[in-house]
Order: sequence, then structure tokens, then C-alpha cells
Amino acid sequence: MHQTPATTQVISRSYLSGLVIKCGLLFAGGLILTGLILYFTSHQPLGPSYQESFSRLSQFKEELLTKSIIIYCLLTTMILVGVIFITMIYSHRVVGPLVGIKRVVKAIASGDLSQKARLRKKDAIKPMA
Repeated sequence: MHQTPATTQVISRSYLSGLVIKCGLLFAGGLILTGLILYFTSHQPLGPSYQESFSRLSQFKEELLTKSIIIYCLLTTMILVGVIFITMIYSHRVVGPLVGIKRVVKAIASGDLSQKARLRKKDAIKPMA
């Protein structure tokens, strides 16, 4: 039988799941914030008579559409900025150490054996090193 060798995972699953969880929480927070903003900005009395209430409802429909579009655009922008920020932090924890290791490997290849690779506590590849 042919057995495949066990592979070492460079980036742990918990690191990747942490990224997905944080992005998901950011998205869920945006949805909750959207609902709260619409709820608190939409409360308006309808009127004492049926005709006034009906007129007010059609006016309210237009206002709600405008408010919804504005709120969704703002929150979508905020969520995108948040996801980009989180992704940059997580990718920096992966790429940063690799750049440092590349520098050390080049120095060692040129004969300088005094170089040391420095890794931070939260770097993703620290367990591999």
C-alpha cells in the first residue's frame, strides 16, 4: 500500500477560522446596526383619520426607501473597510515573517551565519519556525 506522508500545515486552522469569524461578526454587526437605525428613524405617527394615515403611509414608503439606500451604502462601505483592515492585519502576520525569513536565508547563503530570524508572538508561521 502507498501511504502519503503527513503534511505540516503552515497556517493553523484556528488562525484561518479566526479571520472568518471576525469578518462574519463585522457583517452581523452591520446588519444589526442597519436594523436599529431603520427602527429608530422610522417611527412616525400615522394621523387621526384613515385618509391622513393612507397619505402618510405612501409618503413613509418613499422616505423608507431613501433612508434604506443611504444606510445600506454607508454600512456596506464601513463593512468593506473593516474587512479590508482585518484582512491586511491577518495577511501581515503571514507575509511579514516570510519576508524576514527570506532576508535571513539570503544572508546565510552569502556566508553570514550570525543572522537570526525574529518572529512576533502573533505571527501565523511561528509554530512552524
